[in-house]
Amino acid sequence: MCADRYFDYLERIKALVEARETGVYADSTDEHTQQLMGSAVVQALVGPEFKTSKLGQAKAINFIARLPDWISPATKRGAISLVGGLYGLSLGERCVYSMITLNIVVFGLWRIPRLLPTMVRHFLHQPHSGKAYIMLTSMFSHATPVHLFLNMMSLWATGILVTDVVPEEHFIAMYLSAGVISCLAMHIQSALYPAFAIGYLGASGGVYGLMGVVTVLYARNGKLSESFPLTSATMPIILLVSMASDCVGIAFKWRGVGYVAHLTGGILGVAYTEWYSGAWDKLVLSFMAHRAEKDVAE
Repeated sequence: MCADRYFDYLERIKALVEARETGVYADSTDEHTQQLMGSAVVQALVGPEFKTSKLGQAKAINFIARLPDWISPATKRGAISLVGGLYGLSLGERCVYSMITLNIVVFGLWRIPRLLPTMVRHFLHQPHSGKAYIMLTSMFSHATPVHLFLNMMSLWATGILVTDVVPEEHFIAMYLSAGVISCLAMHIQSALYPAFAIGYLGASGGVYGLMGVVTVLYARNGKLSESFPLTSATMPIILLVSMASDCVGIAFKWRGVGYVAHLTGGILGVAYTEWYSGAWDKLVLSFMAHRAEKDVAE
């Protein structure tokens, strides 16, 4: 009886998720959307020819239209265009670009002299700081523009592939978990070898985790994306070569690069996808069902 209720519960969740993803709820032209788009202030800004069937986009446009009058109409229309571009992306793509944007913003904060002491205290993991949360915040910090560029290009390439195959909740869970656990591995290394007890930062652990996910998914399914066939096919080779070089760096105790973080992230990505991701299914489906039911209520 309990098993029957459980499977009925899963079927109800899947039905809600499917309805949401096919646009029955959030993307349908409902009365609330029409009401928002039909308001006088919105019509005066965008005109009657502008249409959208997305409730979230309609709310954003209505908010922008009601901003103070000292903000010019051209600026407001530009903001509405950006919102339109955002809602033209899939949920997975929004997650990837949001992560990239957050990394860029944090990098910009590092470049403000007055904020430098604060950034060092809260966004640079130092083994003796006693602040565990920095294992997360340091993921979004980068030392140089080249460091940022390489990590963000890798995050974009792997993130788009991963979110095209798995739910965005899995992408967020995998990326952040790999980054934090990789930082923890560096922390343990610094405890065992005091010479490595230096500050470290960067998204490499999370990126390597995503590379591990892509490697397992490619091994299972072959080409993952028509848009990125070369990336998905070469990712296993890139990961294996990179992890081999990381093993050499660890063996010779080279410094300056987080070899332990890279290796830990790659192993975690493979392990998560191969063995552990199924444990998240009920949680992910429940979360998506809650979001679908919220869309219904709106």
